Amino acid sequence: MPDSAYIRWELEGDYAEIGGLAALQEAVEDARDHIPREHLRHLDAIVIHDRDPKGRALGVWRQDSRGMAIELYAEPHVEQAMRVPPSVRPFVLRLYLAHTLFHEVGHHVTLHLNRRAAPRRKRNQVE
Repeated sequence: MPDSAYIRWELEGDYAEIGGLAALQEAVEDARDHIPREHLRHLDAIVIHDRDPKGRALGVWRQDSRGMAIELYAEPHVEQAMRVPPSVRPFVLRLYLAHTLFHEVGHHVTLHLNRRAAPRRKRNQVE
């Protein structure tokens, strides 16, 4: 599996309400370890931030001058986990983080690894 250098932590919060940073780290690393290696090719990092600076996204795939990366935002995932009873919070946190990470890896595979073109607009059939 990829080493933990793929994951870059840029968090300010301590996330004590869900078991601290260790619980968050374990959830992200476990999800990452279930992704086929070939789907992570050319991906420079998985970066974990507290929140999306532009709004309310759970995560994004980006390609820019810094390279290709997936950014995951911890706070919305923790908020979802806090809505369920304490006994199931660790499972809900893992589920939400894994779902978002897999979704963003799908963008990476589709847009970069498979080099799929953007969908074309269909011509109007009625003239």
